[in-house]
Amino acid sequence: MSSFSNDMYFVFESLPDTEAEEAREFDKLNTLAKGQNQHCVAFHVDGKEDLRQKMSICGNYFPESDNPSDDDREAYVHISSHGCKKGLTLKDGSFLCWESLYYFLASLNEKCGGYTEDLALGLKWARLTLCLSSCNGIYASDFFSEQEEWPVNLIIAPDEKIKLSVAPKSFVEFYASLFRTGKGLPSLTVANQKHAALAKANLKTYYCPDLQKLTGVYHHNNPQRPGSK
Repeated sequence: MSSFSNDMYFVFESLPDTEAEEAREFDKLNTLAKGQNQHCVAFHVDGKEDLRQKMSICGNYFPESDNPSDDDREAYVHISSHGCKKGLTLKDGSFLCWESLYYFLASLNEKCGGYTEDLALGLKWARLTLCLSSCNGIYASDFFSEQEEWPVNLIIAPDEKIKLSVAPKSFVEFYASLFRTGKGLPSLTVANQKHAALAKANLKTYYCPDLQKLTGVYHHNNPQRPGSK
């Protein structure tokens, strides 16, 4: 997959003002990214239409390149909000169901270069990795799995209700390790271990179907063997 130094990181924060302290945890991502020469852009999001509009301009940060090494670039899409098994509740109280999120991401994936293909194996996967700092965020995979194509290659999210103050810390640790090493799943293990005492729910992963075939990684309800991005 991609060389992580060429990847983009898009952060969308949509929490109520009363939870600003927790939301500010994600300001650390910009500092971490700059320190490791990563490309991170953060947005404050009010509601569903605001999220759609801001996602629609993200392709401007992911320009076309004549450099062959950029052909497999990817983008991490990180959304921080309240959530449930059916979708996300944004700052203004609007509800974003998984179906709407699917189409937002499908459009963004196209703006970021579309799909990466392994012609020899007949497999392809999107350029986006979706990170949801939201209760039950991994359940986005239920709707995605009913569709012909996934707009993301991987979902990283909790599979239960979690403390709002814990999820940002776990994800910041995940990104810090990812920026240092370029290895996604080992970074996830570090974040889970560090915050296991604070939260019942650890971050889970769910690969898109073609990458499940390629990597041998299973459904989020089943054991997953270690791997790397």
